[in-house]
Amino acid sequence: MKRQAALKALKDLKKSGEASEKGEPAALSEFAGEQAATLPGADKGPLFGKVCRVLLEDNNCSKTGKASAHNLLSSTVTLTGVGETNATLTLSADQVCEVEKDWLPVKKWKQMSLKRTLKESVLRACGGHRLWGEEDTHAAEHVELLKNKPQMLLDQHLLYGWEMLRWHLSDSDDANFFLEQSVRMLDPKLTTLCLSGKHSNPALLESVLKKQLPDCKMLFAPIWGQGLGPTHWTLLVLTFEGDVPSVQYLDSLSEKHAACAANAAKLLSLLLPGQALPERSECPFQKGHDCGFWVLSNMLWILSKVRGEGPCARGSRGKMALELMSHLKAWLQQLQSEQLKLFKAEEQAEKALKKTLKANAAKAAKAAALHKTKSEAADLV
Repeated sequence: MKRQAALKALKDLKKSGEASEKGEPAALSEFAGEQAATLPGADKGPLFGKVCRVLLEDNNCSKTGKASAHNLLSSTVTLTGVGETNATLTLSADQVCEVEKDWLPVKKWKQMSLKRTLKESVLRACGGHRLWGEEDTHAAEHVELLKNKPQMLLDQHLLYGWEMLRWHLSDSDDANFFLEQSVRMLDPKLTTLCLSGKHSNPALLESVLKKQLPDCKMLFAPIWGQGLGPTHWTLLVLTFEGDVPSVQYLDSLSEKHAACAANAAKLLSLLLPGQALPERSECPFQKGHDCGFWVLSNMLWILSKVRGEGPCARGSRGKMALELMSHLKAWLQQLQSEQLKLFKAEEQAEKALKKTLKANAAKAAKAAALHKTKSEAADLV
């Protein structure tokens, strides 16, 4: 009887919809939905019995559980045994996904004990160590340590953070995950100079930025902006798959940052003429002055999927941003320590060179004087 009533309710669903459009009660429609949900198999959608991962960016994000129900009518999935507490969750079907067998486990962070050769190569890559023979006008930029509280990151922090992600995702110090995957990031300082128009040779900067496009599968571009609001970092992501590149724009502010969006559109038109900046992609919102960490978090969020870990493998982006604060702080401390050693070694080498040059000059003067004396003596004879 119950099944027959539900089928009859479904049959009359169209009529009830027409009635609701006229302002009449749609009780029959509600009854149909309630009764249909009780039909045999109503809770056995495609995800039923599958191990699923939580995609909702809260405390349960990335955790897995078995789908005990997948209701197609309500578009909900009930997961059991979620996390260490074996919780039971009922989520929207678009907030979970089936765990694929070929997904890689999340790559754990290595111990932050860096070899000297690695630290020196990172400093050179980020402008923290000038090459031997460079002019003084290209002096190295001092590494700025992070404060205890979340702060607005400098462009150098994003560069060092990018190198930290490369080190983390690569299998060894000699490997380069970004090179293997054809993934690149535009230098935030060069991008900001180009967009501000304050460089003496803007055409040169544009040429340098465009050279990053060939043979690139994914390009990250941190975007800085100020305008009338607070200074802020956002992220522009270009993915080159197929004939038409895809564009993502990620902004962690609760309200759109107009200056950053304008700069992102300007850079996009430079790199891909005719391409319009899309609306902001879905992203949780920051709660403090930590937008730079959210840029790094969004990059790692995407790179995790590139590596093959699947979506939302590392938890929410807010959680990842907090973890990156800790990692970047330790990373910068080691780099600054190495930089000070290099500065001291360069200073000692420069002093030794001056001392040697002075000694050589004295020897040359003495030899010249001796030669002059001998010449004068020979002339007298």
